[in-house]
Amino acid sequence: MDQFQSFSIIVGLTALLSLSGCFSGNISTAGLSTKKPDKTLADPSGWVLANNLANKQSEVNSPIITGSDLADENGFKVEVYLESTCTTLVGSATVSGGSFSITNITLPTTVSDLGIKQFYGKIINLDNLASNCTDLDLSYHYFPGNQLPFSASNELLLNSADTVAYVVDYGTRALFSVDLVTGNRTVLSNDSTGTGVGFSNPRSFTLNSAETTAYIVDLGAEALISVDLTTGNRTIVSNGSTGTGIDFRYPHDVVLNSVETEAYVIDSGEDALIRVDLVTGNRTIISNSSTGSGTNFISPEAVVLNSAETTAFVLDTSVDALFSVDLTTGNRTILSDDFTGSGTNFNNPCNIVLNSAETIAYVVDSNTTALVRVDLTTGNRTNVSNASTGTGTNFSGIRGLVLNGTETTAFVADPNADTLFRVDLAT
Repeated sequence: MDQFQSFSIIVGLTALLSLSGCFSGNISTAGLSTKKPDKTLADPSGWVLANNLANKQSEVNSPIITGSDLADENGFKVEVYLESTCTTLVGSATVSGGSFSITNITLPTTVSDLGIKQFYGKIINLDNLASNCTDLDLSYHYFPGNQLPFSASNELLLNSADTVAYVVDYGTRALFSVDLVTGNRTVLSNDSTGTGVGFSNPRSFTLNSAETTAYIVDLGAEALISVDLTTGNRTIVSNGSTGTGIDFRYPHDVVLNSVETEAYVIDSGEDALIRVDLVTGNRTIISNSSTGSGTNFISPEAVVLNSAETTAFVLDTSVDALFSVDLTTGNRTILSDDFTGSGTNFNNPCNIVLNSAETIAYVVDSNTTALVRVDLTTGNRTNVSNASTGTGTNFSGIRGLVLNGTETTAFVADPNADTLFRVDLAT
């Protein structure tokens, strides 16, 4: 083959390769590769720290992280870490049906592990390509090993499922939730959780029916305060600067009407039952020494309403009596005291709940350290649990009280013992 023929063959092959490149996509002269560049994997976003833990203080050592709207990531793996380098895996799950729930996180329970837990995450696709290690903007202050104690728990309520107790503690100036299965406590609102006016001496509270808002009476702030149970944010509903009418002096207990437009507040400084408009904050006296007839209040401390909202039942710690109050006239009638009904006399009765039939009141008495059943027809008093009735650790100075939905169990808060008790009402 002469030189001219060799040159022609080379030129012909080059042209052929150039032509075939127009039709074959990504053909390289160095191996003729057809692989396309890898697609960039999106970083995690919108993940959620479940059970209202975000930015809270809690003893929960098994936090749950969830995500949704991930239909394009079905089958992908999601991973969670506690360091910004995503080095040590603490939990993982697989996206299915466009969502995931990481339930296998378990934090150590030694005191040395106390502190803020900040979570980082990444996504791994089916080709084992990983996203960037991303700050999930999820954290909570972890208190392991019962390092988040009550100091002076004064009032408690249950959620509708009887799985969570809400406790107000005036010693730590905080509103807690307590998991009734594990006993784990979480701060829902205090000086470092939520915005708004800080608690000074929160004494009692009630919940709205949706269980999204707590209404707390604060002795020190002389105010009725609403608390968003998700964020912990606090807003003054009524005080000397919000709403008209008589000022609070020592607001001690609060209950809502059924349509949640009004609150009834017992004030032991004013010796009065006061109605509060929840929109305006305006305050109206329902019963005191100059409104309504009957024995005057001296130190009224607790209040509940009947279901018809025609009568309030009020405990007075100085009169040592259970009153009924007509909400139309303000008239006061003693239902049970030293002279009305039989049984052990009251000696500082401080909290009350009614059974659903409204025939019985359950009362905690802090000086006799007893849970007492009161017949609302006769006024007769029967000890349900105290040092000589029932077994278990003795009460020290009980105050908070709530019944479960089946009315078989009472939960009692004891600020002296910094303890939440469960009491079997039958034994």
